[in-house]
Amino acid sequence: MKYIHTACGGTIDVKTKTCTGCKKHWNWFTWWMTATEIRPVANLPSRKVGDRITRVKREQYASWGNKVPGVAAIAGRLPNWPRWARILVTLVVFGIVIAIVLLVRS
Repeated sequence: MKYIHTACGGTIDVKTKTCTGCKKHWNWFTWWMTATEIRPVANLPSRKVGDRITRVKREQYASWGNKVPGVAAIAGRLPNWPRWARILVTLVVFGIVIAIVLLVRS
């Protein structure tokens, strides 16, 4: 598992907890408490310039998803459907859940 610094795009050396791009350092406490600056990445792209990642193909989800931990992992697994289909499926699923709850309560 490798870590990316979201502010500069540099990789983070886990042993020293220092960004190789901007040289920012985290102590042991801030390493665990900073959720928006440090991002775990399973596979780094092979194309690099120095330690900064270039031309990374980004997923098609909201830009706020890069700042909130866990959004990218969930959004990356969802199907690439049009917005109307996602809304329709969400409404149908909620309708089924509400129907089941009402049937169980009666």
